[in-house]
Amino acid sequence: MTVKSDLNKNNFLPLIKVLLGENIVHNFLRVNEFEGKTYFNKENFEELAKWILLFHLLALQSNLNDNKDNSSKFKKSEIEKEIIKNVKDNFEKYNELIAKADANGYDFIKFKSELDKAPDENEKVKKPTKKRNKK
Repeated sequence: MTVKSDLNKNNFLPLIKVLLGENIVHNFLRVNEFEGKTYFNKENFEELAKWILLFHLLALQSNLNDNKDNSSKFKKSEIEKEIIKNVKDNFEKYNELIAKADANGYDFIKFKSELDKAPDENEKVKKPTKKRNKK
């Protein structure tokens, strides 16, 4: 599966994996070794993740319509609902990514191996949402 097709499916995790292999990103994240462990900078990682999230969210509307065929383009109200849904999903993924980095103590090797693991469906449990009383 390619990074571009994953991005069209609202999944920016493969992009993070690819970027983590680039020397320029290593320099930005200040990847360094200390006492046998390879660490990266928390603040710079969060900044990188924010930028990726931002670029991904900016492309949402065009990606939504690009994925549909010409005869079944989204209506304006459908686009708004899809954008809201995708923004929420992507923000959750962003938070999970930051939490994984934190849980691995910003150890670069551990974090990269955590990203390579297949996602466990049981791992993500939706919290019950509050229902609003209609008056």
